[in-house]
Amino acid sequence: MEASALLRAPKQELLKQLPVDHQAFFKWFLALTEVHRPSFQLEGARKTCIEWAHKLGATVAEDEIGNILLSIPASAGLENVKPLCIQGHLDIVSVGKFDEQGQVFLKLEDGKLTSGISTIGADDGIAVAAMYALIETRDKYQHGPLEFLITLDEEVGLIGAGKLAGPPFLKSRALLNLDSEEWGTFYTSCAGGLSAYYELPIKKEKVEGTGLKLHLTNLMGGHTGLLIDSGRSNSVKWIDRILLEIQAQGIPFRLATIEGGDKHNAIPSECIATVVTSEPEKFEALAKKLHDEIVKESKAIEVKGPKLAIEKVDVPLCLCECCHNKVLDLLSSIYHGVWEMHPEIKGIVRTSQSMSITRTKDDVLYVQVYARSNEATRMYWLVNQNKSLARAVGCPIRIPEEEIQGPWPAALKARITEIAKESYHKLYNAYPEITAIHAGLECGCIQNRGYPDLECVSYGPTIHGAHSVEESVTVETACKCFNLTLEIIKAWAQE
Repeated sequence: MEASALLRAPKQELLKQLPVDHQAFFKWFLALTEVHRPSFQLEGARKTCIEWAHKLGATVAEDEIGNILLSIPASAGLENVKPLCIQGHLDIVSVGKFDEQGQVFLKLEDGKLTSGISTIGADDGIAVAAMYALIETRDKYQHGPLEFLITLDEEVGLIGAGKLAGPPFLKSRALLNLDSEEWGTFYTSCAGGLSAYYELPIKKEKVEGTGLKLHLTNLMGGHTGLLIDSGRSNSVKWIDRILLEIQAQGIPFRLATIEGGDKHNAIPSECIATVVTSEPEKFEALAKKLHDEIVKESKAIEVKGPKLAIEKVDVPLCLCECCHNKVLDLLSSIYHGVWEMHPEIKGIVRTSQSMSITRTKDDVLYVQVYARSNEATRMYWLVNQNKSLARAVGCPIRIPEEEIQGPWPAALKARITEIAKESYHKLYNAYPEITAIHAGLECGCIQNRGYPDLECVSYGPTIHGAHSVEESVTVETACKCFNLTLEIIKAWAQE
C-alpha cells in the first residue's frame, strides 16, 4: 500500500526522514500512530487492521475475544517448514494529549521517534508494524508458513493472550514476541501470577481514649515483580511493625482501620492507620522513635525520606481485642518479598510474593496478595502456602482460578532461542544477553492456552519512557529489530 493511502501529510513528510531501506516498516508504524487504540477501546483499530490485512492478501482469522491471526503461505518449496508466529499486542497505554481523532503527534529527535506530549505506542506498535511490513514484502525473502498474532488489551492484564483460542487456532511451532524494550536482550522466561484474597471478618466496639491517625508517606514503591528484590519497603508492613512493637512495650491501644496500596502490581508506598489509645503522648513518641529507627535501617534504599505524620482524630469504633490481635498478626505473617532466586539465570528472581493491597471496610479486613513464579510447580506451592497460612490464622481466603496466569518456564536451549541468538551474531557480530523477567509476558499466557510445546523468545528495540509522555523508540534499534526478525524467519525456514 502506498504511504499516501495510510498517512496524513505530516506523517508522510516524517517518513522521508527515516531510513530509506526501512520505509515499509516505518510506514506501517506511522500508520499505527494515526489509529486510536487505547486498551478496552480497540474495535475501530481491529477493523482497520483487518482491512489492511485483506488489502495485502493475508488470510484473516479471529477468536472469540477478538484477537486477530493473520497468515501467509510459504515461499515455493518451503511448504513443509513448521509454521512460525510473530506476535505483539495492539493496545497502548494512552497518556497525554492526542488530537480529536486520538492520533499521535510524532517527531524525530536525536535519532528517536517521540512525541513529548503523549505516549506514541511504540509499545507495542513496533511489533504490529513489523508484521504488516513482513506481509507486504513477503515475495522479497524466503520463508516458511508464517502466522502473525495481534493480541488485545495486554496493558490491562494480558487479557487477549490470557483468553486466546486454544488449538487448532494457532498452528505455529515457535513464536517471536516483539514486546521487549531493551535492544540486545532476549527473554526466555517470564513469571506467572496469582491473586490471593484474605478476607478476615472483624467485629467493632467502642473504646475509650484518644483517636490518632498515622499517615506514612514517601516510600519508594515500585513494581511487585521487577523490583521485589530491591529491598524497597512495604508501607503496610512498616506500620504493622510499629504497632506490634508499641503493643510489645505495653502501651495500650486498639486498632480501628488500616489501609495501604491500590494496585496488585505495585509495592505499597503509603499507609494510613487509625487507633484509639489512653496514652496518646507515649504512643506518639514511641511511634516516631520506631519510625526513625526503620528510616535509619533503610536509608540506602528509601532515599525519598519516608515521613510519618500523627494527628488527633475523632474517636472511631475499634476492632474488638481478639480481632485487633488477629489483624496485626495476619499482616505480620503474610510474606512479602523474594522467596527464591532463579537457579539457572543469575540475578533473576524465580518466586516472590507481594502484600499489595490492605483495607478495613465495614466488617472485613481485606488483603490482596500477588504472588509470582517463573516455574509452574512453584505456582501450585504458592497457592497451597497461602491457603495454609489462612487456615492457621482462621481467615477465609479466595484464590480465583480465572485470575491465575501461567508462567513461561525457562527453556534456555529451545531451538528458536538458538536460532535467534545465532541470527543476532550473524548480523551484529555479538551475542545477546539471554535472561528472564520476573513479570508477566504474553508468551506464558499463550503457552497456557493449550500450546505448552510452543517455543518462544521475546526481544525488541530500545524504548524509553514507555507508558508516559516521554516514550521514545530509537530508530537504529527499531531497524535492527526488524532485520533480526527477518533473519530469524529465513533461518527458521532452513530447519
